[in-house]
Amino acid sequence: MSVVLTSKLATGAIGDAHYAQIELLINGCARRTSAVVKLALQKQEIDYMRHEFTIYQHLYKCGVTKGIPSVLGFFEDIESGAAALIMSYVGKSICTLRPRYTSPGVKAPEAI
Repeated sequence: MSVVLTSKLATGAIGDAHYAQIELLINGCARRTSAVVKLALQKQEIDYMRHEFTIYQHLYKCGVTKGIPSVLGFFEDIESGAAALIMSYVGKSICTLRPRYTSPGVKAPEAI
């Protein structure tokens, strides 16, 4: 699997989110898809991201697959300590699509 970050999507409560292109080699054929990669560099961010990953795992095991991204994996770099959560790209944040539904004075996060 190769992952190429293409541009920054947002800075969220848990690390930075980036658009990415994923390439998988399946039975000798290259398959490409769009994805979102969330990166965390600090220990607290990594802990929160690991918890987020376990929540996605729990939802999947309970049969919840609609309305949430498919998680391709949670990866930690042993040398740098950084972590990445790789998910399918499911579109824009609802906060950017329907800004009138956010409460006045409340800033909604842009992260996925």
